[in-house]
Amino acid sequence: MSLEAPEDPWKPTRLSTGWFHGAMLEFSQVWVVLFIVVNGILLGWLGVNWTLNSWKLSDQDDRLASLGDDVDWLQERAEWGASYVRIQKALMHVSGSHFTPKQLCKLQEHLWIQSRTFGFDPLLIVAVMQVESRSNPLARGRYHSGVESGAYGLMQLKLATAQIMGRALGLEIHSESDLMKPDVNAVLGTYYLLRLTVRYGDVGKGLMAYNIGPYALDKKLRSGERLPLGYARKILKEYKRLVEKYGTNNEMSLTIPHLVGS
Repeated sequence: MSLEAPEDPWKPTRLSTGWFHGAMLEFSQVWVVLFIVVNGILLGWLGVNWTLNSWKLSDQDDRLASLGDDVDWLQERAEWGASYVRIQKALMHVSGSHFTPKQLCKLQEHLWIQSRTFGFDPLLIVAVMQVESRSNPLARGRYHSGVESGAYGLMQLKLATAQIMGRALGLEIHSESDLMKPDVNAVLGTYYLLRLTVRYGDVGKGLMAYNIGPYALDKKLRSGERLPLGYARKILKEYKRLVEKYGTNNEMSLTIPHLVGS
């Protein structure tokens, strides 16, 4: 019969050691899982906030861009309004009692529309009206002898020239009475002057051609004759006076050639 030493009751068994390590392992895994979950939640929250803030910033950018467009639109309309009032004041100043309120309104609307369409300062046309006819829509041109020159209305157009310009613009000009209508005369005269200015590339020569005719001006340019500066000087001097009185138009104001002061 063999004698065995009594078993130590405090000695951990393999079973108890395995359970402890298993529990520790499970506990560590739980913390890892919790850590991953918490960090995932934080990253998700940050991602959502970043996305929301990006949307907000994008929306603010769109609003700022829209606001900028609105400001530009309002500024443009304000400039248009100022330009319209400028024409109105100049016409009222030079017209005296020659126009009815309806005629004056139609004339300023035509000048404003044409100036926006073709990009010129309408006060130049007012200056031509003032020099040509003293802004009298019923004026009839006369030579020094007293004989009628055949020029009519505000901008003193001849019927043949007016009919050519009318065909280009789709307007039917039948007789001199058509040229006594202020708005019709102004539209045709403005278009004629603009064509001449484009043809010669210079407002001074355009005005000379308007006065003596393009054929006569071409002849002088070819022969080297002295150019007739008096008429152009007179127009540009009147234009300068109107600009000083009613202000400049930043988009369209005319650069006055040196011939005015020469």
